[in-house]
This record gives sequence, structure tokens and C-alpha cells, in this order.
Amino acid sequence: YCTGPSFLDRTGEGARWRDYSQAGLDVALAARDAINRDAYVAGGMYPNGVLGREFTNRARLLADGGADLILVEFLPSANECVGAAEACAEIDLPLFLGVGNLNEDGNLADETSIETLVSALQGHRIDGILFMCTFPPAISRALPRLRASFSGFIGAYPHAGLPSNPEYTPGVLAEHAGAWKEMGAQVIGGCCGTGPPHIAAVASARVEQSAGSDLR
Repeated sequence: YCTGPSFLDRTGEGARWRDYSQAGLDVALAARDAINRDAYVAGGMYPNGVLGREFTNRARLLADGGADLILVEFLPSANECVGAAEACAEIDLPLFLGVGNLNEDGNLADETSIETLVSALQGHRIDGILFMCTFPPAISRALPRLRASFSGFIGAYPHAGLPSNPEYTPGVLAEHAGAWKEMGAQVIGGCCGTGPPHIAAVASARVEQSAGSDLR
């Protein structure tokens, strides 16, 4: 997520970005293999405004190192979404965008509508769009509009509040996840403030609603 040269330069470790990126990926792959070898591992990257060749090189390392897809996370604007798509265009893996911090109306933080975002991405290879690090009510306002305007995978991994005092309990998050599935979400997880109990509750709700669903 934060193992690019521009991040690691802050601690004098920028030259070792490949080592750190591969180490993080190796940990994820080992954890996956110990639990479910059929599960997918996403190569998560956060650009923080740094795209271009540096970002392409990071994506290529994750692709060559064993990631099953690239997930560019916490994208705040349509411009950064387009920039991420362009930087990853030559990477031969599915590309998912994690759009973060939606406002209460279910639009991007800068008030850009979901429909405008999807329109801006026309012509770019985007396999999935996920809403992340956003409280569940805003995601519920945004998902139907995303499903209506985008034909790829959609989903959400929401913010539950501060880890020390989450606003959304596992049970409440599972209720939202059930509603999102009905809205067409195919990928559901959790971001800040969520932990294993949240994911277990979401998975249990999924199984109860529809055995054999595409969700993991």
C-alpha cells in the first residue's frame, strides 16, 4: 500500500522499495495459501498523487510477484482514477479501483457524481470499482448508481469507525452487506475499524442469503 519509492524516501529506504513491496506480497500469499489456495490476492497500491512510471513499476512488480489483481486504493477523484488506469494499462492483470471517502450524498469527496466518474473512465480497462473507507449509509446511496452505470465488478469495503470505538458493529455491518448484495455488489469486505469479527459476520450473512454466491 505505501511501499513505493516516494513513501519510503521519507525514511531513507526508497532504494529498497522493491524489497518491501515483495515482502508484503509474500506475506499475503503465504497467509492465503495457509487458508484457501483458491482465494485471490490483490496487489494494493496507494498513489497519493504519484502515478506515471513509478506507479507502473510498482504494479508490474506485484504482477510478476504473484498478485492475482491490482487494486489501486483510496482514489479521491475522477482524475486520479483515470491516472491510475493509465499507469496500469500495460499490466496484464485485472484492475480494480478503490474509490475512497465518499460524501454523505454518495458522491466523490469533491462532489463529482458516480455517473461522471464512470463516464470519465470510458475507454480505459477497468474490471472493478469498489467503494472503500466510507461509512455504510453513503455506500448504500452510491452502489445502485454505480451498478446502473458500470458493467464490471462492483462492491464495497466500508469504514466502521475508530478501532477503539467502532460505530458499526459486526452485526450491523452484516445487515448493510446483505443490502449491498441485493444492490448487485459482488465484493464485500471492510476497511478502517473493521476486524475479523466484522468479516466473519459479513461472510455468515452471505452464506445464509445465498449459498454459492460469487462473494468470498
